[in-house]
Amino acid sequence: MSLDGKNMTRRFFPLLFVLGCLLAGRLIANPVEDFSVKDVEKLGKEIFERDQMAAVATDLMLAQGLDLSRYPLRGWVTERNGKNSLVTFVGDYDGEHLAIFQIEQKGKKAPSFSKVEKQALTRYQSAAFKARLLASGAFDEFCSDSYNIAVLPDIDGDGFLVYALAATRDPDAVLVGGHYRFRVSADGGEIERTEKLFASCLVLDKSPGNMPEGASLAALTMSHVVSERPLETHVFLNYLHRMDFYVVTQDQTFWKLRGGKLKNMK
Repeated sequence: MSLDGKNMTRRFFPLLFVLGCLLAGRLIANPVEDFSVKDVEKLGKEIFERDQMAAVATDLMLAQGLDLSRYPLRGWVTERNGKNSLVTFVGDYDGEHLAIFQIEQKGKKAPSFSKVEKQALTRYQSAAFKARLLASGAFDEFCSDSYNIAVLPDIDGDGFLVYALAATRDPDAVLVGGHYRFRVSADGGEIERTEKLFASCLVLDKSPGNMPEGASLAALTMSHVVSERPLETHVFLNYLHRMDFYVVTQDQTFWKLRGGKLKNMK
């Protein structure tokens, strides 16, 4: 399995996630909870920024020229403290999860790489990594052969919000469908709520073949029927693809999404 720089954040151990899904049994999902517009915007931005943290950390890890096949890599944990960030790559050593590499960035300084093989995880890192593994095997309907798992602190408690995000290596494909949200306990050991954030595996094309030569799309329009408002996954995709979205919800309300900000078009 190849690990290839920036694409790795959407391709890292996809087979592990898919096999986990196949072994998990049928998913029983809860109704999708509507967060406030402010929280949706905040969470979507946080998902995107942590995704970028992981991408930068992955590039720096690969730049070390190490033989990664020597290490039992199983994923990573992202942490933020104000303007500082830490990405810890975690390995499985005979069933024990231990740190292997860490990439730390303080403010605007260049990120630094450290080899910390077999270093014990902190309580937070251990719980967040458990939550990641738990969620990666907790769904059985997927819209891609690759999923990226994002672990965030819960906005309403001391646990975690974990997102399973359908991913692709095609820069023109916008995977609107296929995403999940999990509420996980503070110790990372129990899924308290499971939400399927889609009704279909909707994929939109930023460069359709029928466009006139030299033309480009200014915006994408998509339907959304599983909640009253657009979700943080829409905000994440808006940041990722850097183009305007128009989201039509189940009550025929149009929402404009530009620069990570939602606007009701009523």
